Amino acid sequence: MIRTTEVGGGSILVSGEDSLGCFEVDGSRRWVFRFSRKAEVVADNQTFTYSARQDGVSPLVVVPETGLVYLAAANAVLYALDMRSGDLVWLWRESATTFESITYGDGRIFVSTTDFKQYALDAKSGAVLWGGEFRRVSSWTTGYFRGMLVRPDVDGRVWGMNGTTGLIAWRYESGAEIQYQWDPDLHFHSSGLGFMMNLRGTIWAYNVTNGAIVWRADASAGYRSALDRGDDRQTFEVWGDLVIVHSLEAYSTGSRGYGLLQALDVFTGKRVWIRDNVLRGRCGMVITQNQLVYTSFTVASVGTYTSFTAKISAADAAGNDVWSIQNDNMECMGQLQELGGVVVALQADTRNRTTLDGTVYVVTLPATPSVSCPPDIKSTPDTAGGPSGDVVAPQAPASPPPPPFVSRVPYCWRQSFSYKPLGSPTADGVRAYGQDNAGLVLAVYLETGAIAWKATCGPDGIAARYPSNVIVVDGVVYLGCSNLEVQARDAVTGHLLWRHVHVTPPDRTLVTGSLLGYPAVVNGKIIMTRPDGFLRALNITNGEEVWRYDTGARAIDSVAVRDGVVYGIGRDGEGPDPNLIRVGSVIALDVDTGNEVFVRDLDRWAMEPGHLNFHNGTLVYATGWPDARIQAMSIGRDAGGNVAWTYGIPQDTGVWTVLVVAGEELGLPHDALFYHSDQGRVTALALGSDGPTEVMWTLDLTDTELWPEVENLLTPGPPDWAQISYSNKTLYIPTSQGMFVAGATDGAPLWTDLRSRLNSNIFVIERPGGPQVVYGRYLNSFESNTPQCRPNKPSGGFTPLQVDSVLTTRPAASPAPSPAPLTSSPNDVVASASPAPSPAPAPSRSPVPSPAASPAPSPAPMPSVSRSPSPAPAVCPPCPAANCSAPTQSASAPAPVTVALGLSGLPYSLVKADSKLRDRVAGAVEKLVSGKVTGSVRVRVLGVDSAAGGKAAVLRLSLQRSGGASASAVSSAVEDAALSGKLQEVVLAAKVPGKVRSVVVQV
Repeated sequence: MIRTTEVGGGSILVSGEDSLGCFEVDGSRRWVFRFSRKAEVVADNQTFTYSARQDGVSPLVVVPETGLVYLAAANAVLYALDMRSGDLVWLWRESATTFESITYGDGRIFVSTTDFKQYALDAKSGAVLWGGEFRRVSSWTTGYFRGMLVRPDVDGRVWGMNGTTGLIAWRYESGAEIQYQWDPDLHFHSSGLGFMMNLRGTIWAYNVTNGAIVWRADASAGYRSALDRGDDRQTFEVWGDLVIVHSLEAYSTGSRGYGLLQALDVFTGKRVWIRDNVLRGRCGMVITQNQLVYTSFTVASVGTYTSFTAKISAADAAGNDVWSIQNDNMECMGQLQELGGVVVALQADTRNRTTLDGTVYVVTLPATPSVSCPPDIKSTPDTAGGPSGDVVAPQAPASPPPPPFVSRVPYCWRQSFSYKPLGSPTADGVRAYGQDNAGLVLAVYLETGAIAWKATCGPDGIAARYPSNVIVVDGVVYLGCSNLEVQARDAVTGHLLWRHVHVTPPDRTLVTGSLLGYPAVVNGKIIMTRPDGFLRALNITNGEEVWRYDTGARAIDSVAVRDGVVYGIGRDGEGPDPNLIRVGSVIALDVDTGNEVFVRDLDRWAMEPGHLNFHNGTLVYATGWPDARIQAMSIGRDAGGNVAWTYGIPQDTGVWTVLVVAGEELGLPHDALFYHSDQGRVTALALGSDGPTEVMWTLDLTDTELWPEVENLLTPGPPDWAQISYSNKTLYIPTSQGMFVAGATDGAPLWTDLRSRLNSNIFVIERPGGPQVVYGRYLNSFESNTPQCRPNKPSGGFTPLQVDSVLTTRPAASPAPSPAPLTSSPNDVVASASPAPSPAPAPSRSPVPSPAASPAPSPAPMPSVSRSPSPAPAVCPPCPAANCSAPTQSASAPAPVTVALGLSGLPYSLVKADSKLRDRVAGAVEKLVSGKVTGSVRVRVLGVDSAAGGKAAVLRLSLQRSGGASASAVSSAVEDAALSGKLQEVVLAAKVPGKVRSVVVQV
């Protein structure tokens, strides 16, 4: 993010993932403030650094009244820094997650967090004034005007909050997502009007005090066609009594690549002028020197290679361009700024896109010839560590890591990713596996919810692309990472077996930004799409390429193999040309050679990011855009490639994925096909050999009588890349508003989880007590539930929070030394997200139970139990009693029984550091033994020893007897509990996920 301010004689501030730099107007560096993001040691002793906001930004706001800049840093700490020196004035570290937005008003700093919370803090002291929790995450862009905090959320609601009290004053439902691209600030007019837009291109003016809508306008009215993609976001500026609006996307009825720049009357919304010959916007605009200075960009394609050009232009009050300048191979990266008539832009070099890296520049230029820029000064490159004069943020006080999480109810748990769980999860009967788009992989024990291992698979939050869905085959987890590489990892330990690093060929560009869908593992190969237009087969032993097939500019999502032929559905239209007519194709290749079996072009755009559907010798798919149809194409080497049937979908405009289920699984005399439209309806079709025969049922997910909890939510349409899941005559429907569950044969509503959107598929395991449902939930949750722990139905949209007004830390007189990466923090995202310095030992990987069979993990072997003779008591040499070093034993106190409890699955370092964990084990043993003997037993911890090279621990306990409890009875109670498995049960019940592997009793 970039900001400018007149404070300090003129300052330019640029924030990133781990620092904030302050520059003079001439480009020389004034100071740099550095902080450490949360980091954790994961599998193979690698370090994973937790993500900043998805765009890599640490939001900031400058307040001239206080002379401070407020940095909502990527390590979930809010810093108040002196603008002139960069010195730390105060910090606030009580947020559990990173920040989405920050704004200022009337002496208060307002921050919204990625766990849906909103806080107001005193700008001078950092004291928390109020807090609240919303049902949806905030947009990146918020604003404050005349005592009112305006907070749009990504699902289309706009909230007006009293900035002093935190109470809700008004709410408006816009009907579509609200998410600006770079602009951090909402825009207001002195009359008391605010202006906003949503994803559909609707612009409206509202009364900031009460939220009343003054006017609405369609930004692209007169320029729309059936080819519009639905993303019609705008960027704003207020210029006198004009609202200037610039489209971020190209309109579809004119020349390729052009957007709309227009001026609307502030009070009526009527167009004053419009230009349809400008390039589409990107990084906003500023008003300076009585000119509108705006940004735009061009994209040039030569074959499959794409180049970018950043352009800055100035226009007069009538919208006529006065001047423009462009930088080739550059792309703007932050909201355009102005400082004393000098235009300030942040631009990135795009020539290194093949390595997902590039240099970022601050660019300044005069707004008019009357303004002179200072001489160009090349500042010292900013590197980690930096000059010795850099300001370094103090570290949080050291604290022991939290105890590993163990669910109180079997199969009910929640863990946290670093960012969005976009890779659909899978399981092998023992562990569930998932990954996010910031490069974090989690393996979680299905029953207890304890972390089995964590690993890094991607750029640690730099690129944040869509990863592939996760698959596990023969004890190996295969991953298409968010940095586009492919990995194979041991399912038990997380150990990296191999990686295939992606390098885009120099004459290509990425036709899509992701690795969507399911790979296929067959004949010793993993077959996976790549975003450069190549479908590749890799050797599953070493990751080396076996063959590649060039699809041109097509992107293929999921692939599947039938009878030695690999099938995929390719789609055009994700390249830079916004007016390219989107079409698709079905591609069939020989699985061993990659040779073409057939390729059939479609007259519609098609995709399938879920499991491919094969039915009666055909591949069934949806053509989701511009008007949806369901088709089946014949497969096979000889007769493949012919359209077998087509089914039109009336009234619906978007269907991206379908699901076919055999009739014998449903208990029906026919097969069934299910699809979910973008209008929030799920339809079941009876499927015969020649296509659908009738509609079985239609379920409206927007019907508040069927689903009262959907009231005030947006239409629960299908996420672009998620498919309905089926298990045991039940459908699990992921939507943009959460999960709906319904009967497959009749569409009967069963239950929901509408706490937030789902962006990936749902994995279901049938168990005796009901289905275990595993899924990733926005923003960063990885969770599992059963009928015993289903989430409550949320209602309303806002809940006030009790806050502690004394939460701010003021720094010591001198800054702390340079920080080291954190391995744990009191501000972990959730208490259950436990750091895992080394992978925990786990059940044997061979054989791996099948997820379909839904077995519980194999019971651990009974711990070995042995009894050692009591050691000879310590003998004190003759000496005065006062000086004798041997402990004195009361004549009336019987000798204690000692127990050495061997625990695997818990590293020694963790047990050593966590006194509460040790006390929970002692308390569990005390309660267990006391219930089995006459008298009572008091248990205390003597110490902990390392075992198995530090991967396990031996906990030494003293069992002090009283009230007639004999040593033999106590020791027998311990032995019997160990052999029967009862000791293991009480240890797990105490939220200690270790396995009791040995018990040594001394009497």
